[in-house]
Amino acid sequence: NENSPNELSRLYYNLGNVFFKKGNYKEAIDNYKLSLRKNPENQDAKYNLSQALRKKKNQEKESKNQEKKLPQNEDRESDSDPNKKRKEFSLEKQAADRKLDELLKNAQQTKRRLSNKSAQRKNKNEKDW
Repeated sequence: NENSPNELSRLYYNLGNVFFKKGNYKEAIDNYKLSLRKNPENQDAKYNLSQALRKKKNQEKESKNQEKKLPQNEDRESDSDPNKKRKEFSLEKQAADRKLDELLKNAQQTKRRLSNKSAQRKNKNEKDW
């Protein structure tokens, strides 16, 4: 079974999900691409690949922005408690990340339901209007 394209695609897809959850977007992207090479019809892998690419791009932007702002922020942080600002920022970011993940999951579920409904309609030879 491990040599069948569908099974390999599923395995690569699952590996991609593991790397995505860990925040290792480069490895996640590589595994989603391998999954799609084995099974180009895998809609979940396509969706997750797009999300991993988006997250990686945002991560790179944030790291560049932090590098640029680092010297400027050092002067401002010396006036007040830097740990308090960092905690507030991280809590806001965590809440935003949780909400974004929830919205992405809902979008993925909706996409699956719609693709399942369209597949059922095609099988029943019903009109799609």
